[in-house]
Amino acid sequence: MVHAYDYELAPLTHPPALGPTLVPKLAERSLGEVREILLASTEEAGTLGAALRYQFERGGTLLRARLACEAGQALGLDPEATQTIAAICELLQAASQIHEDIADGDAARGGRKPLWAEFGEDVAVNAGDYLIARAVALAASIAAEAEVRVAVAERVAECVTCLARGQDEERAFGGTLDATLEAYEATARNKCAPLLALPIGLALIVARAPAPQHRVAARAMADLGTAFQLQDDLLDLCGGKQREAGSDLRAGRATAPVLLYGARCDATRRRQLDEFLFFAPINPDAAEGWREAILLSDAVDATIARCALWQQSALASLDVLPVGLRRVIRQTTRALFGPVLGLQAARFDVSAAPAAGAA
Repeated sequence: MVHAYDYELAPLTHPPALGPTLVPKLAERSLGEVREILLASTEEAGTLGAALRYQFERGGTLLRARLACEAGQALGLDPEATQTIAAICELLQAASQIHEDIADGDAARGGRKPLWAEFGEDVAVNAGDYLIARAVALAASIAAEAEVRVAVAERVAECVTCLARGQDEERAFGGTLDATLEAYEATARNKCAPLLALPIGLALIVARAPAPQHRVAARAMADLGTAFQLQDDLLDLCGGKQREAGSDLRAGRATAPVLLYGARCDATRRRQLDEFLFFAPINPDAAEGWREAILLSDAVDATIARCALWQQSALASLDVLPVGLRRVIRQTTRALFGPVLGLQAARFDVSAAPAAGAA
């Protein structure tokens, strides 16, 4: 039998193609300097050094650093300032991942144990806090005028505040169908968007860009961050995240596809799903049946459509931005959302395929 979920999704483990030739040579050289800054932070960390090296040695896409390098180049920033912005973003990204893994109890990230599972929760909490402090220190020392350094530090603090709020809002949601999709997206905006918006936001501060450019760029990246969370929900459901497919369901998390499926159920089925989500952490074996039901429903297509709407919203009003920065945002959008386009194509191919035995 052919199922609508019989396809493979490649997780985003390669560097996204943010420029015409991946990343231009100048930005690539900047990334090398960023890696050096990140490694230097582990050498100064005392007993936390081993844990931090474990975190950074896992590799990753360095997406935010690449975005910072591209934005800095587009705005004509000093390379040293650009590298500092990129390092700030990656330090905060690493800290956010460490803390999120603890909060979610995730046992795998990128095909291996997260830091807390390898070194213990106490070490992981301290490591995340240390990385936030290092990011603030870098913000205060960026190669710019004093008022710019203050503005950069304030933006970093604002980002961390939003991340903490978004993570706690997600915890408060828990496993329930009571939340609306709009409320879920608002939480995603707080949790996922700040770190995606930070590279361009900091680059605009250092470039002393006018306020309208800040507002437009912040809204565009917030929209992309919301779309990115919806794609992440789909990848988890379909097995595209280098961990067991349906991990969010097994943990009892009501993600976007789950909420949309619940909204389309009759009352009995919805009550059964609500009960499953409540007991999922102690009865994860029941998750596979729900995963199959959701994948075979139109909830996945509705999530894909919602993801596309947020992307369209992000790209709708970029004219006030410099041409180079507009290009960076558009290229970032194409690079980030390849997986969801692949999912959409796979579902179309399956639905269009003739049934077995058909003429």
